[in-house]
Amino acid sequence: MNNTNDKRTSGQRLRRRCAVKAILAMAVVTGGAPLISAHAQDAPPAPPTPTPAAPAPKMLTGDWGGTRTELANKGYTFDPLWTHIYMDPVAGNFNTSGKSYGKAELFFDANGAKAGWGFPLGVHAHLEYRYGDTILGVASTINPIVVSNLTPGPKGSVFAITGLNFTAPLSKNVRAQIGKINLLDVGKDTPYRGGRGIDRFLNAAFTGPVIQARVIPTITLGGIFNYIGKIGEGRPAITTLGIFDVTASNTTTGLDHPFDKGVSLMGGLLLPGTKPGMGTHNLTLFYSTKDRASLNDIPNVILPPLQDAEKRKRSWVFVYDYSQPLAKKWGWFGNIALSDGKINAYRIAANIGVGGDGVFTSRPHDKFGAGLFYTNPSRDVQDLLKPLFATQDEFGSEIFYDFAVTDWFRIGPDFQVIEPIRKNANTVVVIGVRGQLRF
Repeated sequence: MNNTNDKRTSGQRLRRRCAVKAILAMAVVTGGAPLISAHAQDAPPAPPTPTPAAPAPKMLTGDWGGTRTELANKGYTFDPLWTHIYMDPVAGNFNTSGKSYGKAELFFDANGAKAGWGFPLGVHAHLEYRYGDTILGVASTINPIVVSNLTPGPKGSVFAITGLNFTAPLSKNVRAQIGKINLLDVGKDTPYRGGRGIDRFLNAAFTGPVIQARVIPTITLGGIFNYIGKIGEGRPAITTLGIFDVTASNTTTGLDHPFDKGVSLMGGLLLPGTKPGMGTHNLTLFYSTKDRASLNDIPNVILPPLQDAEKRKRSWVFVYDYSQPLAKKWGWFGNIALSDGKINAYRIAANIGVGGDGVFTSRPHDKFGAGLFYTNPSRDVQDLLKPLFATQDEFGSEIFYDFAVTDWFRIGPDFQVIEPIRKNANTVVVIGVRGQLRF
């Protein structure tokens, strides 16, 4: 009798072990998903709802019959846009009417890894066509009120390839960008105040600052090398080294005797907060070896035709930039730049303000910004302008709001109040409007 019970017990244990093995095997095959008996419920369980991907922005020309999405999936993206800006000085002592200009642009990017090239090379191209009035003289200030009006050229109809460069990783932590580099494109993602002078602030005091254009042209040949490390909770800290030709190549290839007049160097360190929600510090030093004999050599600054007899060599600019998030998509920023004042229109330039997207929850795609700026002209500028008029520090403000009417159409006002460099001059008030279409 006992032998019979032992046999039954052994058989039950064997069957249980076999059942457990079968369940484990099925669990492996099904990826570890729980097995639910069909008798335990009236209907099979509903599959988990996937998190929807953010929809791609709709452009005016649509998806080109699906071609646009297909190209993007293969690593090729096209972003055509058209921007038109009108600025009218409504107060001040300058006898000029409102002026407008427009710019048609095409951004093309290729991702070699997605395109199947066999290596992770990135290609970026920026084509611009500028037309219309010269807005720079509307307010007669030392800071151009619309910095995007300067490229490819400050007046007339001008077409140029203002950016054509290649990006590739040199190692796990090092990335290189080489070619014709547009520094407005490089700085377009600067928190809360970037945007190339097209998408956010218009005044060069916020977008530039122009003080560094004395050392490095806005558009020129060069290379940027980034080393990406980590600090705090694994947040990326970026060390940057840049080497540039001192000759601007806005409307040229820049390949005719490159670097024959000198070299501009850039060294930078970007330090994010050690924890999420903390501010970001960005320190950059610019240095140029180019000989300068005249303030007329300074790009992007509108000054009377003045000549400095003293020829000087080498100059530097130091820039400190800080940004601090206040909400998910907007925050405040501060920037101060110092120069040696050698044939530089600026000795000190600073700004502070708030900006970002979606200040109103009902308008998440609108852009806004408000800021103050201060500029101390260099001793060279003060001395050279003394026969014409007395000078003073220039300071001012800018407020803008950009309505996202649709994914492809934006429009909004821009308001600037400036105490200009000319001492005893009336306060300049400029009101403008900006419209943009994305094709």
